[in-house]
Amino acid sequence: MSVVSSPAGRYREIVSSSFVRAVATLSTGQAVAAVIPILAAPILGRLYPPSDYGVLGVYMAIANVLAVFSTFQLQQAIIAERFERRAIALVQVCRWMAVPVALAAAGLAAGLVWWMGDQPAYVDARFWMLFLPVSVMVAATTQGIAVLANRGRRYGFLARIQVIAVTVTVATSITLGFMGWGVHGLLSGYFAGQSVSLLVHLWLYRRMVARPPRVGAAGVFALVRRHRDFATYSLPSELLLTVNLQMPVFALTSFGATALLGSFVRARQLISLPLTLLGSSISQVFQQHAAEEYRRTGSCRRLYERTFFALIGIGLAPTAVLIVFGPDLFRLFLGPNWGQAGEVTRILAPMMLLRLGTSPLTRIFSFTGNQKLAFRLSVLSCIGCVLGVVGPVLVGLPAIYSVIGFAAVYSLVYLAYGVIGWKLTVR
Repeated sequence: MSVVSSPAGRYREIVSSSFVRAVATLSTGQAVAAVIPILAAPILGRLYPPSDYGVLGVYMAIANVLAVFSTFQLQQAIIAERFERRAIALVQVCRWMAVPVALAAAGLAAGLVWWMGDQPAYVDARFWMLFLPVSVMVAATTQGIAVLANRGRRYGFLARIQVIAVTVTVATSITLGFMGWGVHGLLSGYFAGQSVSLLVHLWLYRRMVARPPRVGAAGVFALVRRHRDFATYSLPSELLLTVNLQMPVFALTSFGATALLGSFVRARQLISLPLTLLGSSISQVFQQHAAEEYRRTGSCRRLYERTFFALIGIGLAPTAVLIVFGPDLFRLFLGPNWGQAGEVTRILAPMMLLRLGTSPLTRIFSFTGNQKLAFRLSVLSCIGCVLGVVGPVLVGLPAIYSVIGFAAVYSLVYLAYGVIGWKLTVR
């Protein structure tokens, strides 16, 4: 009897084909969402200087860190929950968990407005920080609904929402840039995209859930207690990971390297956008299919390996082009002020390739119950990132060495996650 004709073989064949179809659905939409800002980059690069992107980068870095707290990572429990009604209730729990985080964000925003009043590079845009509590609530709502949509295999929606949000962001930024809004145009575009994303997520939720279950205080506590490992272990792990990724932004901000900060933010944004969108779509599908296969057969190694090598193959040629021609491409594409961003791209490209190959697969730590191990790896990564990013500046080296240190440390981090994750694929 052939492998395919056996029950296990038929199951693997079904999972493989549905996995490919789901990835294709998401990747098509994600590709469109990646192309839009890339096509708009020559216009945006001539409307906004690196310093404006530095200010936007500071807000986004802080908002991304707060977004990790917004749900206490309980959105991950939505796909792990066995019962549909509880999974739906967890979406509302995520919103409740965001309330104290939003209140803390309001205090942080007030402090940032005061501090930025004495910083010439940020003084004009400091009051935008008051929107941090809003970003927290938006993040909690969209994260919960997105995972519920993933659980329900609403891949078409997950693909389209990226296209809609990116289109609104880019169109608003370009329009306000031509009107002379400066950095306020960039920030307005960012919030316009967030607003549209929130509205579309809420619309989908109403379509998926005709009558949302009422979750009282007792229900909230019960669900939090049931899935407390996500808050206990996944939250610190995700927090350290996010802080590590944003550490160059915080370091360059504190040391006053505004021009380099803007170049770093824009370079990482442009080269990571297609990789991140592709990785995000594959991550969503991988988590659902790999978790199902792991529960049924005790192994998802084959799916893990195929996904890793496919991602590396996709990113290899673009990485080589960026290493060889990065500075020239950025000057030609964005304008003469962006040569430094091309140099930064050369440094980051190998790291981004490893990120593309391994980051989507880190979901395996969640559904195999290895949150503690992921947390320990995050702690080690944080220590290495501090040494690599802050160390060069403290010893008097030029600020660019912080970027080099960041890329070197995270190349090792992604390799470690990939190897350890591979070992976890078999029960």
